[in-house]
Amino acid sequence: MKRMIFGVLVAGFAAILLVIAAQAQSDKCRQGFVWREAFAGDHVCVTPATRTQAAEDNRLASTRIDPAGAYGPNTCISGYVWREASPGDLVCVTPETREQTKYDNSQAKNRLATDEYKYTRPLWNDRRLDWCYKWGADCGKRAADNFCMRRRWTGASAFEADPNIGASSPTIVMSTNQVCDQSNCTGFTYITCYGKIPANRVFANPKIPAQLEDGSIREFRLDECYNWDTGCGRQAANAFCTEEGFVRSFYYVRDASPSSVDTLTIGTYEVCDVNDYDCYGFQMIICQ
Repeated sequence: MKRMIFGVLVAGFAAILLVIAAQAQSDKCRQGFVWREAFAGDHVCVTPATRTQAAEDNRLASTRIDPAGAYGPNTCISGYVWREASPGDLVCVTPETREQTKYDNSQAKNRLATDEYKYTRPLWNDRRLDWCYKWGADCGKRAADNFCMRRRWTGASAFEADPNIGASSPTIVMSTNQVCDQSNCTGFTYITCYGKIPANRVFANPKIPAQLEDGSIREFRLDECYNWDTGCGRQAANAFCTEEGFVRSFYYVRDASPSSVDTLTIGTYEVCDVNDYDCYGFQMIICQ
């Protein structure tokens, strides 16, 4: 019996260790971020500067309260508000720090090291991805972020240039598909993407239903414009996401060439007939 009990205890202890190890792994921050530690067990990933600020705010907490105030010892003096890093966090900080805290909480999942992927020598249309999003402009981070978003990630956490590769490995500019085959063309050695976007936020070739004059319902491709020729891009994408139950669009890609089927404006429900016009829709919309 003692052996059995000992075995159960060992197994239980091992299970606890596995849980602790799993928690430690799941709380690991991606490169450039650290635990905030505003309170015991606070593992929200933030910049080192933000963690330093949290420690300083904790140190000065007693100097920022007015015991005679409406909330007794939890009353902040003028110019300060509760930090609210967690529901019970009543440390008094500046309004700017509270806003930063709220934002950091909203980004917590996106900053975990377990939720990222490294693309080595990333390709676009079977060519090396160019260092610039546009021809000679929006280079580095913009191009890396856009690459990650097209692959349904939140953005790029790290990337590195691979210079002067164009002569041997032509690069392609993602926004226009222009090819750079000169010796001074630069690509990426790698791009690390973070924050995988859930499938329910991604709409490929989005469509919207409309009732026709005969009472029937038909689905149209979403037109790139909110009205006939205004509110194109962001406004139309935002309106689509709102109708789908989200707050706004996070990312969208418009057609590079005219649509082969009719499109419909979401603001005025006007049909763009491909037999009469060059109609453009969306390749993808990601909502948030």
